[in-house]
Amino acid sequence: MEWHAITWDAVATFVTGLLAVGAAWWVGLRQTDLMRQLQGEAAIQNKASLFLQQQSLRSELLGRRAKCIEQIRPFWAEYAINAQLSKESISLLKPVLWDAQLLFSAEISNRLGDVIHSHMLANHRRETAEYYQNLGNSETATQWREKQFESDDAVYKAIWTLLEDMIAETRLAESSN
Repeated sequence: MEWHAITWDAVATFVTGLLAVGAAWWVGLRQTDLMRQLQGEAAIQNKASLFLQQQSLRSELLGRRAKCIEQIRPFWAEYAINAQLSKESISLLKPVLWDAQLLFSAEISNRLGDVIHSHMLANHRRETAEYYQNLGNSETATQWREKQFESDDAVYKAIWTLLEDMIAETRLAESSN
């Protein structure tokens, strides 16, 4: 094998190859940096989008809770005035209570159920007192009326605190993200 002297063509080819490899390496580094930058921007946009979606859901929940509270208030007013709800009111209240079970915490939902149960108990005691009164047994009727008044008072107090707690749960925290 015979070595020839280095020619300028060979040097030019070698240098051109080195420059091409160096340029490709530099372009690759720049593309990698650009991709990292774009990924960072995409992550920021995803966080912003998620934040906006969360705020939209919170706003929707706030509106639905406020509507539910507004629908319950007239029933509370009726109870405060008459110490009972009409059968029509109870049938109108049921879907509102079903919505409330989905919109509010389990604790409030359970208390709503307890209020309805207590109201039904008060109605039962009222009807029992009327039954004994119609039989002419006024002493037993009076005992049932006293039980009914206790139940009515419990329902009245429970509804008031329940509405306050529903409103408190509906309020948006000032530091919400």
